[in-house]
Amino acid sequence: MNFEKYMLRAISLADTYKYTAKPNPVVGALLVKDDLIISEGAHERFGGNHAEVNAIALANKKLGSAFNSFADLILICTLEPCNHSGKTGPCTKAIIDSGIKKVIIGSEDPNPIVAGTAIKTLL
Repeated sequence: MNFEKYMLRAISLADTYKYTAKPNPVVGALLVKDDLIISEGAHERFGGNHAEVNAIALANKKLGSAFNSFADLILICTLEPCNHSGKTGPCTKAIIDSGIKKVIIGSEDPNPIVAGTAIKTLL
């Protein structure tokens, strides 16, 4: 699987919201299975759902109730998911609750509140 191709797509998706997500970082996320993009998400606006949550919600909507396991999906996100509650809940909880087992992260979050904690939580 060409993870670089998917990461570039996630970066491009995030860039679309560079003016509306501020002061939060712009983040893009994809859910991929068998080399196909199942869903995409971005942090679209300050105070709104984060990219990972948007990608999970879209996948739920697209796949419907017949699809009951995300275990075979790979989450590719440009930035380490949040692991704390702020305006939204922790993305790590949404990821774990969805059943996703594999997460590819483009960059560790430099925010000291997160900085590596999500990676440890998702291991």
